[in-house]
Amino acid sequence: MVNKFFGGRRNRRKGELLKRPKPDLTDEEKRFTLIYVQEGTSEAKNLGVYQSLEEAKDVLQKSVVKTGVLHIFTEDSRVLYSENREV
Repeated sequence: MVNKFFGGRRNRRKGELLKRPKPDLTDEEKRFTLIYVQEGTSEAKNLGVYQSLEEAKDVLQKSVVKTGVLHIFTEDSRVLYSENREV
């Protein structure tokens, strides 16, 4: 009996998505954002955007911020490094 909605059995190709090369839709350049959140408030300040994680960590270590939380974020909003500073 033939299904009247589909007109017979469909041919399905399995695994084609994995066999095709993925197109390069994004640039290879990653950006790391250094953000400072002041303790006691919900304000966040952007302290800079850097090309490498090491560069962002160096700036974080040299920053003059004494209290608050410093975060290094990736482009997709993941926290890679975080530091809590207290007086």
